[in-house]
Amino acid sequence: MNRRSRRELTALAQANSLAEFRRDAHTLRQRHLTGVVALDSYLTFGGLGLGLALVLFGLFGMSTAPVASTARSDSVWLLVAGVILTVLIAIRLVRLFRNARLVREAVDALSADMERRADHGDLPEQPADWNGPMPPPVATAHGPISA
Repeated sequence: MNRRSRRELTALAQANSLAEFRRDAHTLRQRHLTGVVALDSYLTFGGLGLGLALVLFGLFGMSTAPVASTARSDSVWLLVAGVILTVLIAIRLVRLFRNARLVREAVDALSADMERRADHGDLPEQPADWNGPMPPPVATAHGPISA
């Protein structure tokens, strides 16, 4: 899990009431859903498309150029650059999605702990200045971890 996510989870764990925790947990969990993470990384997907385009141009250049020409060697470098770019971006995407999954799992575990603390009376349900309804529990509102 990256540093920013750890800081957000630490701040979430220091909520003064169950209502504040639930409100902030819903927001944090929503930002780390798979679809939201995918849409937020549109430049990464653009880079992935560029890498794949380089691979295709390199393959096309290698297949159409004569065997001993400089155009063929240029196509090989284009192909290598495309493969490297595609692999690096794919690794980044895997890390982004893994971090999002870890944050969702941590929020769900922290939610169960906070609910347990509130049931035992260690954590107030709502602060004195709370206006509005009590937010629903995180697990009820979002369903299973894989959501």
